[in-house]
Amino acid sequence: MNENLKQRCSNEEMGPSKAFEDELNKLFKKLLTSCDNDEVASLIPQFRSLKHGLQKRRNRTHKYYPI
Repeated sequence: MNENLKQRCSNEEMGPSKAFEDELNKLFKKLLTSCDNDEVASLIPQFRSLKHGLQKRRNRTHKYYPI
């Protein structure tokens, strides 16, 4: 999930929080039981801890247009 998230944040125009939410939704749709959901949820870091790295990556590759 982490690699997909980094790639999406650097290639797409949507914000990192929306990409993070979409990737989590895809992941949780694949899980079968609520027990699996609880286990996976406990392993996923909060968005707050990933936010700085994702925004930095996105800004580094963002195209700047002249005024």
